[in-house]
Amino acid sequence: MLTVRRDVATDVCPDLVLYDIPARNPFRSLVPLTKQHPLLFQTIIANAALHMSNACQKPFTLAVKLHGESYTHAFAAKQQALRLLRIALMKPPSIDQDVLLMAVLLLVEFALIDSGQEEWSCHIKGAESVVGTLYGPFTPTQQFRSTLSPPSDGHDIRRSNIYGNVPLLEDAEGNHCSSFPSSLLQVLQAGARLSRPSSASGSITSSDREAAAICSELISTTEAFDPQAWASNLHLRSDVENDPNHRTHIASAHRAAVLIYLTRLMLSYRQQDITAQLCYDLESLVTRVIVHVSAIPPSNPLFAATTWPSFIAGAETRVLTNRGWAKQQLGEVWNVQPWGSVKGAARLLEELWAGRPAFEDGTTTPMTDGDWVDELRHRGVEWLIL
Repeated sequence: MLTVRRDVATDVCPDLVLYDIPARNPFRSLVPLTKQHPLLFQTIIANAALHMSNACQKPFTLAVKLHGESYTHAFAAKQQALRLLRIALMKPPSIDQDVLLMAVLLLVEFALIDSGQEEWSCHIKGAESVVGTLYGPFTPTQQFRSTLSPPSDGHDIRRSNIYGNVPLLEDAEGNHCSSFPSSLLQVLQAGARLSRPSSASGSITSSDREAAAICSELISTTEAFDPQAWASNLHLRSDVENDPNHRTHIASAHRAAVLIYLTRLMLSYRQQDITAQLCYDLESLVTRVIVHVSAIPPSNPLFAATTWPSFIAGAETRVLTNRGWAKQQLGEVWNVQPWGSVKGAARLLEELWAGRPAFEDGTTTPMTDGDWVDELRHRGVEWLIL
């Protein structure tokens, strides 16, 4: 029991926040609660064992991993946690609200640490059910508000109600491991909710025009976002250690990546319009992401927050060297934060690249080069947030 607590405190808890300050990391406060709450105990054991299993897989490789004893222990504990969760949900007053919610969110983290595949979405829906159905309005204690933004890897932002809680997002952005500016996250959510383009008719429909107009507004909103002002404001109101300079780089990388995504969306709604002009040169935006992400050294706590913009840049670029950079960057993130979702992102890039040859000079024609956003939609892959 003592060993498990030590493993959680030293390996798992630091990965769930940006700045692991003992008095400011609410996940650490969960460890003593395991004595009274078997559900929390089994959930934490599962995460600790899985983290240990992944850590043994370093250095980074996309080869299929061999599962050892820690992996077996992780899934045995997870099954126990799911059994206890079902019992707790049948008798909601029998367990503390925050403990129940944190157990569900830790199951989300488990799915992300494992592979980042679709299982996390079931737990997100479970968290929303716990919050909305059993406990009414979402009012977690202040201790947990700084972490309750949905975890940063692959969540279905088109349907998640948690993302609509603006004060909660703003509270979480200071120390959440994604460091995703809440205003950009809301823009991304709005874009993801747009319907797919009506390409079957061979002409631009009224719904396509409406979606393109919304896209244009979202691009304008993203352009108006000031990374430096955001970082400065966060520095003033955050109760954790902060780094305005590197925060500015992180926010700038996310801003450029959101513009890549929105520009791709805009193209999908105007693909039949041969006179359509791009709002941005997409490879220039990729370069912008690379410049800002490269300013964050692996030793900086914000380094783990580079995953999503690095993935978006890698998905978009047709430049061979940029693709190499994206793969290397995800590998370096894995070495710092060995979550299966990071490997999943790298594998997905390899699959996207297989159908879109790279060029040495980056010569591209965005209107006909293949829409990776639409391809992800066809695959049913929810990789908008990593």
